Amino acid sequence: MPCATIRTAVLISSLCLGYTPVTAYAGDISTVSVRNLWAKSDGKLVYFDGSAKAIKEIKLEKKDEVLGVHPKIKFTEKSFLSVTGGVSRNGKYAWSDRRDKKWLSSGGKGDYLFQYYGADGKLLWEKKNAVAASVSEDGELIFLLEVDPKWIATLEYGNSYTYPAIYRSSGNLVVKVPDCGTYQESWEISRNNKYATIGCQSLKKPKENYQVIFNLTNITKKPWKGPGGVDINSISDNGTFNITESRQEKNPQTGKYEFRTVVKSEGKLE
Repeated sequence: MPCATIRTAVLISSLCLGYTPVTAYAGDISTVSVRNLWAKSDGKLVYFDGSAKAIKEIKLEKKDEVLGVHPKIKFTEKSFLSVTGGVSRNGKYAWSDRRDKKWLSSGGKGDYLFQYYGADGKLLWEKKNAVAASVSEDGELIFLLEVDPKWIATLEYGNSYTYPAIYRSSGNLVVKVPDCGTYQESWEISRNNKYATIGCQSLKKPKENYQVIFNLTNITKKPWKGPGGVDINSISDNGTFNITESRQEKNPQTGKYEFRTVVKSEGKLE
C-alpha cells in the first residue's frame, strides 16, 4: 500500500520512515484528541508532532567497552553503558533509563539517570537516584525504587535497601513508605493500575518483614503480613492475588539446594 493512501497521519509518517508505533498505541488514533505521540521501535524512542513528523529520537543501546589494563595490577578496566526505555500504551508518555557503569582499578563508578517525557515531547522530570522503575500502562503512575545517590556513584547499592516511591506523570510525589526498605527488584502492579504491592523490611524493626499494599484509586495503603517468608505477587484487576513462599529445596539432578517460589494460596484485597 502506498504511504499516501494510509489514513492515519501518525501511521503515514511512521510507516514511511520504517517505524512501527503499534507497540506504543493500541486503537484508532483518529478517535483520540491527543495527536502528538511517542513510539518505540528499532532501538529508539521516537516522538511524532501533530503533523505526524518525527522530530525527536532517543537512542536505546547497550555498549560494553574495554578501557585498558592497569599496568601494575593487571586489572582490566571496563565501561558498561545501557539505555533502556518505554512508551505508555496511549503514546502520551515515554521514559528512558540510562545506566553508565565503570569498573576501574580504583573502584566502581556509576551514573544513573531516569527521565520522563510528556505529550509535547519535552522532558517532564528526571531522577538520578532510581535503580528500578515500573510504569503503569497509561503512563500516569511511575513506581520507583530509590537509593542514596552515594551508593550508585560507587556501584554498591546492592549493600543497601532501596526505598519505594510512587510518582505521577507530572513528577509530583504520590506516596512514600517511610518504614519500608526493600531488596525486591520491582513492584507488583495490577494491569488496571488499581493495586500495587511490594515487600518491605521494617526500618524500625529490621527483622520484621511485611507487604505494603496500595489501592491506587483512592491512594490508601495498608500493611499485610504473612507467616515467615510468605509474599504477595501477581495482583489481578479485581484485587485477587497469589500468596507465594520462597524456600530452599534440593535439586535431585544436581544435588544442590536451590531457592524456589511456590504458590501457597490466593487472597483478595478489599
